[in-house]
Amino acid sequence: MQDSPPGLTASHELRLPKDFDPSTRVILRATGLGWRVRARVAGAEVGTDVGGTRPIVIDLTGKLAPGPNTLTLQIEASRGETSAYTYSVPGRGHVLVRGETWLEFSGPRHIDDLNVVYDKGRLYALARVSGAEGEAVQFRVVRDGRVLAPLGADTVVDGVARVAAAWHGPLWTLGGSAEPFLEYLVATLPDGTSRQLRFGARSAARQERGLALNGEPTYLGVQRHTPGRVDMRGDLATAAAVYAASGLNAFELHGAPFGHTLLDAADELGFPAVLTPRCDGRRRDDGVIEPNAAWAEFIAEGNARMVAEWDDHPSVVLWNLEANEEPGFPELYSAFRGTTAPFVDQRESAGYGDLTYDRIRAGRPLTPFIGELAFHLGATGTDLVERLAPLLKKHRTFGIGLTLPHVLHSRGGDVTPTYAAEYSSALAPELAALKVPRLGTGLRRGIGSVQVQVRRGDAPGAGAVVILRAPGHPPVAAAADADGTALLSLDYAGPATVEIWDSEGEKVAPTPVTMEPGYFVGGRWEARTTSVVLGE
Repeated sequence: MQDSPPGLTASHELRLPKDFDPSTRVILRATGLGWRVRARVAGAEVGTDVGGTRPIVIDLTGKLAPGPNTLTLQIEASRGETSAYTYSVPGRGHVLVRGETWLEFSGPRHIDDLNVVYDKGRLYALARVSGAEGEAVQFRVVRDGRVLAPLGADTVVDGVARVAAAWHGPLWTLGGSAEPFLEYLVATLPDGTSRQLRFGARSAARQERGLALNGEPTYLGVQRHTPGRVDMRGDLATAAAVYAASGLNAFELHGAPFGHTLLDAADELGFPAVLTPRCDGRRRDDGVIEPNAAWAEFIAEGNARMVAEWDDHPSVVLWNLEANEEPGFPELYSAFRGTTAPFVDQRESAGYGDLTYDRIRAGRPLTPFIGELAFHLGATGTDLVERLAPLLKKHRTFGIGLTLPHVLHSRGGDVTPTYAAEYSSALAPELAALKVPRLGTGLRRGIGSVQVQVRRGDAPGAGAVVILRAPGHPPVAAAADADGTALLSLDYAGPATVEIWDSEGEKVAPTPVTMEPGYFVGGRWEARTTSVVLGE
């Protein structure tokens, strides 16, 4: 019997109401968690999946019961199954625990997915539905409990309902704005089953020369971003201020995003994201990957999950597939051919490093998108910018954008704070002279939160289910942690209620709260958290 690889184990007691139907569809989802994850309920294994570069999905339907349920996740270390070039892949012998984990509950009728696309003044909304063939799905756009636009209804045919309607609301834009510009698309079935998607009305499209955001030609000056290990949201806000001061207007995430928090923060900042799924290539951390059917199926399924999870975020304006297929490899990236955001494949994108400079001098053609520049540092940050200037001037005339050297977000090596400051101050006027669109600095509205402290007498109410209800929105739920604390978030301002289920499965009377949105102002987030103490 082979020994289990080293890893981590985490357990949580979840208390479900006494009238909970065990046949309720329950899906465990997680991002930034891997490598292999095994789920157990009351000690018995109920499912397994592999994460890291892709979201975890484990079906727990029929595995939970009314009352207390001990859910345990065993996270096994990587054995070097795929490339470790990507930061969302743990290296051999390591695990990755940096994202978000949640349970998704739904009845026999459920809305599996929502998507919305803005194009030329119209919204195109789509819902994928199970168990409700022939029934009508109602679509509407909601803001602070108010219906901004009733988009209409459509009948579910072959599991899909879709509508199209004119949109006269605000558009997703680069940079700051004093006007809220993110709304919720809400889809509802006749029995009240609903699902919501936070979105911004934006379109991203390839043009003959470059990229267009909402029809406006937009050149992307990109900086690769490595998310913070503790506060991804605050870390991005801090980095965005530096990027904006440098004249940059977008950031690149290399590998699967670690969760919705990061892209939601990008949405609120009006900060475009370029997603580079991975660099598989022919090498991995312990040798050479030999293409085979099982490996190809694993990668292709992961791509499809990434597209389903993140493609409809308004911040995602480009998928960069550079260095993802080499000669002799099977076709792995068909999932990106139907994405909302455009993509560039390995023929249109390349990270040349210093070879790019040689190509310019030799008069050789450049690709539409250039990623992962790794120029050798000059004596000063100004020297590096002077070396980059010919590339910027040439590529700006026809390209989509380029990811500049990883100087502003490096955490060591030869990049000192003084060097980064010199680079930033020299880069800004170069990009401005080339009319690269800049990020704005206006007021940005973000999510608000309700923090609930659950007490069982003098003890914390660990595991209690807490539900937030706001007008016009599906309920938002969370389980209290070991300290009896639950945090529920929603982009909403106005009156709401919170309620809990006690240890016997009875609902405690709803408590009214007033939610306020958070704001990004002066280079940092001003959080708005409403606190309430509830007793069982």
